[in-house]
Amino acid sequence: MPKFSIQAANFVKLGGSIAIEAFTQQIIQFVKSDVIKKDGMASLQRSDIDVSLVRYICCLVETVVCRKSKTDSKVDKREIVTKVYESLQDTPLDVQKKEALNALIDNLHSMGGIKAVTYWRKFRKFMSHVFKTFLA
Repeated sequence: MPKFSIQAANFVKLGGSIAIEAFTQQIIQFVKSDVIKKDGMASLQRSDIDVSLVRYICCLVETVVCRKSKTDSKVDKREIVTKVYESLQDTPLDVQKKEALNALIDNLHSMGGIKAVTYWRKFRKFMSHVFKTFLA
């Protein structure tokens, strides 16, 4: 009788639209836990669109989505940002708010407000963590 191996199953990766949905759900869980940890629910209870929250989500998506192959170019970052922002709200976004959100994303992008975290910044953060760990 064959046995199911979890270690072997971890090597199999999702592909296509299922992988994008799984990726989106991982981002939603991370953002929810991070926003609740830092800000509580204060920024999520607002009726208007929170620009700093949208910018945070955009920069996060820009940093974690890396296009290494042609299939990765099918990832629509704006769609992911919209889904993440909508999941943080109590009520679904209506058409006007979605249009305003898309216009805000376009504006942030055109003004250079959406930037991925650079490798240098990641390296500095890692090194400061290493020094704090060894010196503490």
